[in-house]
Order: sequence, then structure tokens, then C-alpha cells
Amino acid sequence: MDENKEAIKELRRLAESYGPGSDWAKAQQNPAAVEHAHKLAADMLREVAKGAARRRAEKRAATEGHIDTERYARAADAYSII
Repeated sequence: MDENKEAIKELRRLAESYGPGSDWAKAQQNPAAVEHAHKLAADMLREVAKGAARRRAEKRAATEGHIDTERYARAADAYSII
């Protein structure tokens, strides 16, 4: 199983649950806490997306001529959450 696929799903859930527009964020009295949580999530998503892109490039080099559209889609999905 592709670990990135599950990581992206979980990070999306976290972004939706704790992002700037979430119920959690609205209930916080400290805007810095919301900004900090958002930055942490965005940093993690970038790392997952970069890892997916790196592995995609490695796989592409190993399987020259075959385009892994599923991995491209997951990397795009990770970047779209940010």
C-alpha cells in the first residue's frame, strides 16, 4: 500500500478539522495557536508532497516511458490542501 495515499487523507482531515476556518479555530481565543497549527499542517503537507514527487521521479526513471498518473494526482491533491 502507498503510505502517501493514507498520509494525504489524514493530513486533509487534520486541515479540515483544525484549519483557519474550522470550528476548532473559531473557538480558539489565541490567534497565534491557530496560525501555528496551520503552519505545522502546511509544512507536513509540503513534505509529503515533495516526497511523493521525489518517489514519482525515481519510479519514472526506473520505468522510463510509463507515466504514473495516480502518483501525480496524489501530489497535486496534497498541494491543493495548503
